[in-house]
Amino acid sequence: MMVCLLLLIAVLAIHSLTLKGAMKGVRFYLVPNVDNIKDAGIVNVVFEAMKQAFFTLSIGIGAMAIFGSYIDKDRSLSGESVSIIAIDTFVALMAGLIIIPACFAYNIEPGQGPSLIFIKLPTVFNQMALGKLWSILFFVFMSFAAMLSLEKEKIIGSNQNIINLLYRLFI
Repeated sequence: MMVCLLLLIAVLAIHSLTLKGAMKGVRFYLVPNVDNIKDAGIVNVVFEAMKQAFFTLSIGIGAMAIFGSYIDKDRSLSGESVSIIAIDTFVALMAGLIIIPACFAYNIEPGQGPSLIFIKLPTVFNQMALGKLWSILFFVFMSFAAMLSLEKEKIIGSNQNIINLLYRLFI
């Protein structure tokens, strides 16, 4: 299911890049605006970037600490880490290439944060050819991805510290 979601993300990104006016969105997304950096202050920009990086790292390190003990002996933790980094970076870049160029193509304000995926992205889908089909596929795969992250082992794994504490206290 995850492979289908990744393929759908790639197809949607390619489609988004073909929209009229999408290249303005690509420039907005990928080309830094030096004037905005100067206005905010380079120290603040670097500080905000470091906060995001450490937040992402803290989640990754926690997951590696919890799930590292479950990896088979024939797999390396460093190899798995590289795979996770590659997939995470791919999904983040593709998500930006789906949403930001489409916002510019359909005159939607791109700086609205998390509401873009649930409020603005359906608007974008409605304006696309076969938009209902793309919308259904996208949100069905997103739902499956969310449900797959709730598997029994992962629920147990994400609560491993609490389970170990209770086990040591009562057993």
